[in-house]
Amino acid sequence: MAVSILSGANSHLVAEAWGFKAEDIKQFNPDLKVGLIYDVVLSKWSEDSKKILETKADLAIAGNALSVFDEQLLQRGIAKAD
Repeated sequence: MAVSILSGANSHLVAEAWGFKAEDIKQFNPDLKVGLIYDVVLSKWSEDSKKILETKADLAIAGNALSVFDEQLLQRGIAKAD
């Protein structure tokens, strides 16, 4: 799994760019999962921006929701429980 932490003043532009990057990564290696963690403390993300991240990445989660990161990995079949 490839994970990136996203921040930025122009969050919609960042979301669009990472939407394309996620597609490129998956095209290059279909087995590689893409995870995106977006900053909600210093950056505002519109619903459209979040939708881009959620539809293009295998896992997109707000930085303040990291406590459920492992649960989301399990629910999406990215990780397996012991």
